[in-house]
Amino acid sequence: MDKKNIPLIMMLVAGAITWIMTFIQKYDPLASYLILFGVMVFFYIMGTFIKWMFISFERRNEETQNQGTEELATEEEEEEE
Repeated sequence: MDKKNIPLIMMLVAGAITWIMTFIQKYDPLASYLILFGVMVFFYIMGTFIKWMFISFERRNEETQNQGTEELATEEEEEEE
């Protein structure tokens, strides 16, 4: 999964839903734009945080897997001796 697009996708989906809701509710255009801007900034920040979390989890998993293979290799070397 391509993680670099997570903030962009979250921001655009939230913006589309916000625009539709403000259009249905017949908000004043200026109020609609301000709400839309706030929602898009908020969801971009949230998407960036979620992307960072995914990358952090992947690094931890890779480190754990590397430690497991190193321990296995060490055990095999000890058994050979």
